Formats: sequence, C-alpha cells, structure tokens
Amino acid sequence: MFTNLNKVKVGDTIRIEIFGEALTYQVRSSVVVEPDEREKLKIVPGKDLLTLVTCTPLGINTHRILVTAERIPNPEPDPGVGRASEVPRFPWWIVVYAGALILGVVVVWRSGYTAAKTHQRKLEAAKTSAEKDDEPEKAADTVAAADTDGVDAMTTAPEPATDEQGHDGGGALAQPWEFDPWDGAPDTDSRRE
Repeated sequence: MFTNLNKVKVGDTIRIEIFGEALTYQVRSSVVVEPDEREKLKIVPGKDLLTLVTCTPLGINTHRILVTAERIPNPEPDPGVGRASEVPRFPWWIVVYAGALILGVVVVWRSGYTAAKTHQRKLEAAKTSAEKDDEPEKAADTVAAADTDGVDAMTTAPEPATDEQGHDGGGALAQPWEFDPWDGAPDTDSRRE
C-alpha cells in the first residue's frame, strides 16, 4: 500500500484526514525490522503517534519498514478537507447482483430437486404397496405406471383419428409429408417418378 514509504525521511510531514478533520504529523524515525518484531508498535503514553507499516524490499517482503511520526499543529487550514474522496468506492451493486444470481440458481436447482424427490417417493410408495399385496405382476405394473405418471401426457400427443384416405376429419392430412401438391390427395399414384 505504501510503495514509496522507504523514501520518507526524518522531518518530512504527513497529512491525513479523519472524519473531516485534517491532522499533520512530522516523521521522527524510520526503521526496518523483522516481521515478528512488534516492540516498536507499542503505544507511548502521552504522545500522539502515527506509525505507517509496509513490507520491504519490494516484491520480496522479508522485512517491514516502520515510519513513526508525531502530531504537530496544522501549519495552515486545508481547503480540501471535508470534500468527497476521489477514490472509487466498493461496487456493492456487484455483490447484490451476484447474490441475486446465486439465489436464483439455488431456487431453480432446488425446485428440480424437489420434483425429483417427489417422483422418487411415489415410485417407492407404489413399489412397497404392491409388494405388500404379494402380487409380483401387479407390483411391476404399478411401478411402471408410477414411473411414467405424467410423462406420457407431456411428451406424446394422442394419434388423430383418420379415415381411409388419411384425413383427420378437419381437412388436414394425418401425415403431412405424404401430401401431393398436384392433386391435394395422399401420394398413392405414380406421378412423381
């Protein structure tokens, strides 16, 4: 986060803004320590200190730079204090859309899962009730009927009643691929040779 923290020298000033108030600090020390050395991060009673920490050397990150600064009075008022930050905020709308998408997928998946479980329970109930009757033929028929319950009605349409010429009574042919555009009758003659 503080890529150039190693360039800060003793005596430099640091300005930060917290809750609409500008605070100024002057750098007192800059040290490089091992990652497990935390003694320099302790609070000093009676002093208003700021310590900035980052990894060093850049890309290797085996040590830490600690830049400690002490608060000083603001040299002049900052006209930029209190104005909106130019740093882009976190895009919460992405989280909302992603959550809605995940919820939608779960609802769709769960509804299919529930239907499959209901179908499975029907099969098991039909099988156990038929087995209790000790009639193996009836058990097989009951399970087969439960297995296709509702499936035939959705996937196949009933065959239309046709007369001897192949018409379904409404003027349409039962098999439209047999239509002869030349005479409007089913293809029974040899005119198409």
